[in-house]
Amino acid sequence: MLRLVRAEEKEKLLNRLRKDPSRAMFIIGDIEQNGLHTDYQTTWIEEVDGEFLAVYLKYHKNFVFYLFDNSFEPKHLLDLLKQVQPINCNAAKSHFNKVYPLIQSFVNVREMFFCECTSQDHGIALTDVRRAKVSDAEAIARSLDRIVEFNMEPLTIEERTERIRSRFEENKSRGFMVEKDGQVVAYASTAVETGTSAMVASVFCLPEYRGKGYAKQAVWALTEDCLNNGLLPCLFYDNPSAGRIYHRLGYVTFDTWMLAKVEGEIR
Repeated sequence: MLRLVRAEEKEKLLNRLRKDPSRAMFIIGDIEQNGLHTDYQTTWIEEVDGEFLAVYLKYHKNFVFYLFDNSFEPKHLLDLLKQVQPINCNAAKSHFNKVYPLIQSFVNVREMFFCECTSQDHGIALTDVRRAKVSDAEAIARSLDRIVEFNMEPLTIEERTERIRSRFEENKSRGFMVEKDGQVVAYASTAVETGTSAMVASVFCLPEYRGKGYAKQAVWALTEDCLNNGLLPCLFYDNPSAGRIYHRLGYVTFDTWMLAKVEGEIR
């Protein structure tokens, strides 16, 4: 049966999801930060006789799901997508492939390697990197604005600054940066944090400063900080060169994350 998750089931659901903290990170993070249901978020569960088979979550126009059991009903996902009409539908590949035949006609899929770091077995010199502060938000935003891959969503400098500032102020994100010549030249931050995991994102180095190891220092410092605070850091990549760097920093690829952009109306 597919239905809304009840308030009294919240901890039971989170405890189940925390057994696979990386693949379930976005759902865990959204529920921990926002609760089960708001005006922009809804959480559904598929269950039989009290056993959870799947969980589906809508956050604004994004949709993410996690499968607990192979006996779930794929049609429930399709029915929810018709109802929600999201712009994205995302999940780990090992889960996504079980429903792909039903949705392949209206999605455009991008695959990202999914990796995590459980320990750092060597050290690197962190001579240039420092923790980012709230007061750095505008400088970070101005540098991010120069990186093409971070401009898929049309944001002004002011909007990007406010987004970074608010996440720092609310302790929803942490970041490390390298500053040279009065600007942020390299940066790495967490996009999502749960009680057990953290998603590393917004990793960049300005083109004219590449090849100096600045981004490597930022990612290393952020990874170390997460591990020291009991968080399992993970990240996505689709660039093989970036992947080699992440692997040298202790990250291990364990799955693929599927980013499915919905093309047109779902019928």
